Amino acid sequence: MDTGQSRLGSECRAQVEQAQFPLNGNAKIDRTALPVPQTTPLPGIASNLDGGEVEAEVAAIWRSVIMVDHIRPDERLFDIGGASLHVAQIHQLVTERFRLPRLRMTDLFAHPTIRTFSAHIRTLRAGRPRGDDAENADRAANQPA
Repeated sequence: MDTGQSRLGSECRAQVEQAQFPLNGNAKIDRTALPVPQTTPLPGIASNLDGGEVEAEVAAIWRSVIMVDHIRPDERLFDIGGASLHVAQIHQLVTERFRLPRLRMTDLFAHPTIRTFSAHIRTLRAGRPRGDDAENADRAANQPA
């Protein structure tokens, strides 16, 4: 049975059982006095990254920008709480970290998981041309002098 928990990912809110909730002066729940819930990865779901150093560094960047504790390699950026502002921040940090001026912000939309985005970074680092770069090179080669 699918409870939806696997799709909710890291943004799912935790539940805390209390015999009595602490109240503030206005007789409302004092959220600052509540215990901090412990977060743990979901049982039975692999959170290990097996894509090497690039994947581990990309995951660390995503976690710091989106401010989540756990991201599975195949979770989509926007499914774990990512937004357009996060795309800009991730793009900047990844571009600086891997020295990839050819990396585009739209690459995060085309490769929305840590696994696929990391593979794309490895492709760019290997110097293989992007699809549109290859087309531009072909056009330049076929133009008369």
